[in-house]
Amino acid sequence: MSNDDTQYFEAFRPIWQEDIPVRPLDRPSGVRSRTRRPKKLCKFCKNNKEDKKVYEGHNLNDEHGRVVCPKLRQFTCLLCSATGDYAHTIKYCPMSDKVDHALIMEARREIQRMNHMKRRRGKSI
Repeated sequence: MSNDDTQYFEAFRPIWQEDIPVRPLDRPSGVRSRTRRPKKLCKFCKNNKEDKKVYEGHNLNDEHGRVVCPKLRQFTCLLCSATGDYAHTIKYCPMSDKVDHALIMEARREIQRMNHMKRRRGKSI
């Protein structure tokens, strides 16, 4: 388009449009977008009192239900030995309803004992 053509079209532009600044038409001003990003939050790390940067840095599961949390992926269920993509705690173990409650409590005590030993090893004497 030549310079003469541009001047020609500008001459026919309605006068009332000249004072209005041109804005993108995607949405009116002051209106927020309704689409929200899924917030990253790992409840496993949050419940284990990890740092906020850690538990807000990843999700617990992906959109297919596989475990994404690196801490939970390393965990091995004491009842069914599940780990990795299908890792879970004893509370969420599908075998927990088929196992005696006393065995579950014994497994929880074993986890607490192992965690206590890890904390003791970490301290210098």
